[in-house]
This record gives sequence, structure tokens and C-alpha cells, in this order.
Amino acid sequence: MGGLFFSYRVLSHMYPFVKGLLGRRGRVPTIVYVWSGLVSITVSLLWISNFQSLVKIVENLRYNDQQQELRCIS
Repeated sequence: MGGLFFSYRVLSHMYPFVKGLLGRRGRVPTIVYVWSGLVSITVSLLWISNFQSLVKIVENLRYNDQQQELRCIS
């Protein structure tokens, strides 16, 4: 769900930029939509994969801290 929201947010921020690049033409080329979608999907997947890696790192740090506390207690 978070990845979907992130994709929507990226696309909504890119839209005015793309519109400004195109000027006052009446039609937006299809390639702009295709590239916008590809870029937003790529950024979202990278964001999600990095987030999962960070969660694993934090879990490992917590586990190591707990093990260290147990050694100090005993």
C-alpha cells in the first residue's frame, strides 16, 4: 500500500514538470506517459527494497543488543 501511495505521489509531482516541458501544445506524447510510469515504478521498487533492507538491519541491531544485555546480566 505504501509503495502504491509513493508511486502516485511521484507521478503527481512529475505532472506539472512534464506539462511545462511540453509548452502549449494540445497533445502530450505517449512516450512521456510511458517514461513517467517506468521511472515511478523503478523509484518505488528501489524505495521498497531499500526499506526492507533497513528493517532487517534494525532488527539485527536490536537482536545483538539483547544478546549483549543477556551476557552482561549472567
